Amino acid sequence: DLTDTSFNFTAEGGLSPSSFSLKDGESQDFYDVPVGTYNITETVPGGWTLTSVNCTGGTCTNITNGVSINLGAAENVTCTFTNTKKGSITIKKETDPDGSPQSFNFTGSGGLGGFNLSDGGSKPFSDLLPGSYNITETVPGGWTLTSVNCTGGTCTDITNGVSINLGAGENVTCTFNNTQLGSITIEKQTNPDGSTQSFNFTGTPGSFNLSDGGSKTFSDLLPGTYNFTETVPGGWTLTSVNCTGGTCTNITNGVSINLASGENVTCTFTDTKL
Repeated sequence: DLTDTSFNFTAEGGLSPSSFSLKDGESQDFYDVPVGTYNITETVPGGWTLTSVNCTGGTCTNITNGVSINLGAAENVTCTFTNTKKGSITIKKETDPDGSPQSFNFTGSGGLGGFNLSDGGSKPFSDLLPGSYNITETVPGGWTLTSVNCTGGTCTDITNGVSINLGAGENVTCTFNNTQLGSITIEKQTNPDGSTQSFNFTGTPGSFNLSDGGSKTFSDLLPGTYNFTETVPGGWTLTSVNCTGGTCTNITNGVSINLASGENVTCTFTDTKL
């Protein structure tokens, strides 16, 4: 791929010019060069790596950031310096509800290591060679990893994370979105107090029975709408349904709960004996 980056070289052993610059696809020729040893080195620019130096036509030895050429009589040597542009990966954290102080632990492969982020935080990794990098999150209890959204590269979802195939010069940003789970508790009260009557409930999470003083809790619930209704036994009337902790609407013989992320809702069904 063409690039406007210029690469500076130093030539030793009496070669002229002793310094020169090349861009992608360009070359520097030296003619009428006597037998001897000549060193060519490159000043590698920031954000790049010298991937290889491949020579044909002579006896050549790799040295730091370059090559040492032992030129024989009538030899014609060509050396190709190949550079690869480094890339970057940035991991961001977003939570629902916004502003949660919860810390999330991440593990990265390919030398990225471990790190922690809370809502609004980010972790950049720069000067990365092309290759495959996996980033996974240890999802805390009471939370779910809702999505991982990436821009700038070829990314594949894996369990609790993402696999990034980073190309040369790519800058990839992946945002991990977590949602805090909530809970709903249904309580039963009767008038008169202490009744042994069993009351049957049907709810979005499932059916259950309660008698006076009993309760049923559904935890680790995603945000959404949950309906609970009571089958009122003969000789009884449902006097009230009172809820705390969320947005609730009375429906026939029950309640509709609009559960937000991280909310804990308690609804008390009170029945009176006729």
